[in-house]
Amino acid sequence: MSQHLINYYLKKEFLLSPDIIQALNRENHEDFAKKTKERIKNNHQLITLNKDLLLLLNNTPINLEINWLEFERSRSLWEKGKDIKTYTAFLDLMDYNISPEKKEILNTLLKEIQKPVYEQLEDPEQKEESYPVIVLKSYNKPPQKREVQHFVNYYRARYNSLKKILLNRPELITATSILRILNKQNREEVTLIGIVKEKTTSKNNNIIITVEDLTESIKVVITQNNQELFNLAKDLVYDEVIGINGTTGNKVVFAKQIFIPDVPKNMPLKKSPEDIYVAVISDIHIGSRLFLEEDFLKFIQWLNGEFGSQANREIAKKVKYFNKTI
Repeated sequence: MSQHLINYYLKKEFLLSPDIIQALNRENHEDFAKKTKERIKNNHQLITLNKDLLLLLNNTPINLEINWLEFERSRSLWEKGKDIKTYTAFLDLMDYNISPEKKEILNTLLKEIQKPVYEQLEDPEQKEESYPVIVLKSYNKPPQKREVQHFVNYYRARYNSLKKILLNRPELITATSILRILNKQNREEVTLIGIVKEKTTSKNNNIIITVEDLTESIKVVITQNNQELFNLAKDLVYDEVIGINGTTGNKVVFAKQIFIPDVPKNMPLKKSPEDIYVAVISDIHIGSRLFLEEDFLKFIQWLNGEFGSQANREIAKKVKYFNKTI
């Protein structure tokens, strides 16, 4: 029976650890194979199935989505007795959403995983290292040539996502497409959501921005009469998605209010029991002439507590999460 199971899962591109074979002999192994394909996201990264995964799939209703390469690496270190904490943290992380009592356990585990673990192997010149980093998700798609349409699709998806956030504001519920606004009479109240395409300053030092949506583009004028609004407009950058309330002129909109995507004030905050920070970076441009190598290396030094003032270094010590976006 064991050899039959091994062959069955080999055909499905999985290996079986010894601890799962006995458990599968007592279960409907075909049902487990189906769960593995349907509920384990990115399962092409997963190589070996073990008893812990079997228990999780049977007892946890949610889909499992983590970095399976790191999971298997931590399992290997756990089996060698070199790093028990990281593998245990992975198991708790996958069960985190449905077991409130696991939260305190996981937070304790993550606190303890603070220093690299150096283990001496048979070869004294080689060391295997285990770092206090759990990679939850990573972009792992083969390189390909990017066409103009790829960038169009990216900015369109980004616009639609941020537009949904802005539409949660009561002031923007009546947002109208720019194409319809262009056909309105002068001095009509309008609301729109668009991407900042251009930004200039008029002879009277008023700020003029051109915003576009999926239908058309229009100029928006921000005068110095409203200093708070004028200061906000100064900080607007290209490709920023914003909401605008104003009145129409001759193919222009005179802005009265500008809204940026934010977290609604009425949304309950989920606070961490400890003081921690999240570092977020994007548009690094590594390999490009636009890459700011010196600044990037300073950022790495700061993360390692080797750069910046004492106050900045204290903040770096509290960085527990790192998010790199496109």
